[in-house]
Amino acid sequence: MFRTAGTWAATIAVQESIDDTTWETVQSWTVAGDQNITYSAFSPGPVYVRIAVTAYTASSGAPVAAIDAADPVVWGSVRITSRASGTSVTAVVEEPLFASSATYYHAEGSWSAASGYPRQVILHEGRLWFAGTSSEPLTLWASEVDVYDN
Repeated sequence: MFRTAGTWAATIAVQESIDDTTWETVQSWTVAGDQNITYSAFSPGPVYVRIAVTAYTASSGAPVAAIDAADPVVWGSVRITSRASGTSVTAVVEEPLFASSATYYHAEGSWSAASGYPRQVILHEGRLWFAGTSSEPLTLWASEVDVYDN
């Protein structure tokens, strides 16, 4: 949520960026006097958010502008059923998603038919260890001590 308080005059904007370099204005206001703003929005994925102030003139009080994140991260889960390309898949939703639009942020499990399965398995010092897939040949995965199914 974005909010303002105080007596002031300016053009103020809420901007978002996925790379912290290229910024897009998602909403802007030109305000004067004690006109204050409360604005709520959701983004379909992780973004940087900033406030941009232009055309500011002196205020008679202490102006305030703040961004409050109710829940800064939203997680969901899908099971990929087919892959059309490196950027296009068909999937079944397993945990509800925030949005169904494309995302820049995703992670795929280390083990799958596409990336391979561990080549070695061993019990060592109370842990179950897995080692080396075809896509991650030098990676080790270990369970918690004496908890083999985590």
